[in-house]
Amino acid sequence: MGRVHYPMQTNSINFSSIVDEDIDGNEIHALQEICRQDNLYIRFDIGELKLHHSREALEYNKPTQRAIVEHLRQVKNDIEALAKEKLEGATCLWDAKAKYAQVVNALPHSLQGIFKNSFKWQGHSINSFNFSRPYGYHENLIVTEYTKRDDSVATDGYKVQSKKQSNIYVNKNNRLMVQDLKTPHGNALRARTIFNGDDSIEAVYVVSHTDDQAYDYMYTDTEGWRFDLIEDKNIALTSKTDKAKLKQGTRSSGESRASVPTFQFEPHGYRMRDSWKNGAEVEDLENELEDDAKLVYIPISNYKPIEGNGVYDIEGLKTQFRQMQALMKNLGEDMQTLHGIRGKDAESLDKSKWVSWKDHRLEVAKKHLVRRKADLYRSEKAIAYKENRHSMHNVSNLESLISNKLFKKVVDTNLDANHDVLEACKTMADSQESNSLLDALYSLKELVKQHDKSWYEQKFSKIYNYKTFDYLCKDIADRYPLLVNISKEVYGWQNMTENDLGKNITDYISMCDKLGEEA
Repeated sequence: MGRVHYPMQTNSINFSSIVDEDIDGNEIHALQEICRQDNLYIRFDIGELKLHHSREALEYNKPTQRAIVEHLRQVKNDIEALAKEKLEGATCLWDAKAKYAQVVNALPHSLQGIFKNSFKWQGHSINSFNFSRPYGYHENLIVTEYTKRDDSVATDGYKVQSKKQSNIYVNKNNRLMVQDLKTPHGNALRARTIFNGDDSIEAVYVVSHTDDQAYDYMYTDTEGWRFDLIEDKNIALTSKTDKAKLKQGTRSSGESRASVPTFQFEPHGYRMRDSWKNGAEVEDLENELEDDAKLVYIPISNYKPIEGNGVYDIEGLKTQFRQMQALMKNLGEDMQTLHGIRGKDAESLDKSKWVSWKDHRLEVAKKHLVRRKADLYRSEKAIAYKENRHSMHNVSNLESLISNKLFKKVVDTNLDANHDVLEACKTMADSQESNSLLDALYSLKELVKQHDKSWYEQKFSKIYNYKTFDYLCKDIADRYPLLVNISKEVYGWQNMTENDLGKNITDYISMCDKLGEEA
């Protein structure tokens, strides 16, 4: 006041009774905290405050207290207005939280709690600079934080470290990614891609959900995180983020590949060596591992895959690999990289971080055979038909008809979903069409039967007998004898709509069913 600084004595002000209107406890606490700030200066007009007779301090009479409180309230309102102004330019929820972090972190710690509820963005209260996972969601809403640790000998000069978290901290140097693929395999490499794209990025948070409840909490629940309010540029998807390439072994054209530490299998080329791409250092690969994940390897010698006492033919390995690719693609999961490791080096691998190709296939087989029992049963029916079709005389009597795709479509439209004729059409379709999923499941089933027969028999006591299909067709021929005659005249190209052929056939079947029921 009048260019003279007077310290304010908070304890000398009666905040609760000095103002005319009621003032609640929260506002009193806020004003007291503002008053205590050492770096806060308030300008008063000369004479607005009463001075002590020494003129070195204020005299805290009622008018002076009232003037101080009113100015403090104006300061509080001005800070709240500034807080709202800072968020007005936010383009999305992530940007709003990032701006919130900038403003709140600039405030003294004692004031942060006072103003944390002063921020709004498009009607949404912004009261934290993080997304906090609620209690009870630790199993179905997984947050993994990826950070960099300097390492001059690692790829790009740093290692990527992962850590499970319960919070996603938002600021201009952090990024968010949602795992829309079914497995976290390769997420460390995706985080590395984001790090490589911007040196200022310090952390990448990857969020995955295991059920609809967690998904709703992430996106649409009004009490949840509302990721639907985040712009695409601030929320990456694992399916659209490339995995970074680790530093690979060096080799000039025509030179030895003896210095290459590991190899990656790619089923290309005619020569064995052409199917192996130069890989990264073992340590680099291990540093990119997710929690509880393992790397898949197969020992090789002169580019020839070996495992235990057995030796793989390279074409056989290609078949196995492609079948696994087909299975993973059908399941919406990432195919793990198959690493070739020289036989002697493979012996010294840390088996807590590595799993052999055979054991990996066995684990995948057991996991997905249990989940896909219905598809496995379909694959057994298809294989049974292919292996025994010349012995299935009753099937051959109806084969031309039940293999006709247009007839199957007509039957599917006009007959009950569980009708035997439709079942016969489905079995024939599975048996005749090339289906990479069914082939992969059947191959995995044979692998499990070979290496863990007791587990397979315990889980899959039911074995499909090819005669089941033949008996089904015999029953159909007995109940609908005209179908055998029609089958002899029907070819795959025939139009089922011409002269209402398809409808007439299904009407005939329905008529026979009705007569059978009345009898």
